[in-house]
Amino acid sequence: METDILSLKYIMSQTSLPIPRIHGYSCEDNNTLGHPYTLMDKIHGTRLIDVWNDPAWWTGERSKERFLASLAEAMVELASLEFDQIGRLERPGPDAPYHIGPFPPRRDANSGEVVEPRGPYNSTYAYFSHELSFERRKRKCGELAMLQLFMGALLDARFDSAPFSFGHPDFDSQNVFVDDTGRLVGLIDWDGVSVLPRQLGALTYPNWLTVDWNPTMYDYYKEFPNYDTEEELHAYRQMYTKCIRAASGGRFDAITRNSHLVSTLYLAITEIVCMTGMTFRLGEFIFCSTAATDRGSCLPSSIARGLLALLK
Repeated sequence: METDILSLKYIMSQTSLPIPRIHGYSCEDNNTLGHPYTLMDKIHGTRLIDVWNDPAWWTGERSKERFLASLAEAMVELASLEFDQIGRLERPGPDAPYHIGPFPPRRDANSGEVVEPRGPYNSTYAYFSHELSFERRKRKCGELAMLQLFMGALLDARFDSAPFSFGHPDFDSQNVFVDDTGRLVGLIDWDGVSVLPRQLGALTYPNWLTVDWNPTMYDYYKEFPNYDTEEELHAYRQMYTKCIRAASGGRFDAITRNSHLVSTLYLAITEIVCMTGMTFRLGEFIFCSTAATDRGSCLPSSIARGLLALLK
């Protein structure tokens, strides 16, 4: 909690992101409430999750392109805060310099003892390799073996090293607020905010624009009225990439363009419930299945079919 507040205060001091201002907090139990708390401003506006799929709301001056442009401007500003490692922001004292420390360590469920430190990391590949190695030690399954193979195809060497940037820990529509004109007015729920690889940090696609890359969630999402089709989501990703290009003067759109592949790879490694579907989805992409979209590099179809069969 203290690390989250340190990071938020740093972001607010360096940017104009619409984050609720913190008025007071306690990380201890010895206070009037009897438990840790944070006192911050209330965000006034409409939750994006309540209107994104409501065609009647996007009328007049409101448009999704206008909204995505305002979101891109905020994320480009966040990406301007650059760091040389992946981890959590730390500061030993009020006059000490900031530095990047490790993520919270993994602990034994029974004893609470630290069983594995986590970072900080100097490269995207080191970060992914550590996460995947941990999962493979916990369980033996074909999906994790395939994901090990996919890492070489999906992690872009151009973005492997520093600089790295903060990323919203739950960059989804329930944590985004818009005003009556359809522009971004608030970003909430920053618990666990960290410095991440460039294609997982500030310049990644928002989660609601990549739901089609998570088959388990997308099947559920399609039960709601006016859900976004795969073609619509692809178009929104293109629109958002153009907004990032405009907001950054052409500096950052290459990072955003294929970030959904990297975020899908990360979730496939760390979310066991969605692992099989997301691994298969990445396999379709890498092996140029007709179901794949966005871009691809092909293996011979016979090899592709054989490798995909391992995921079924």
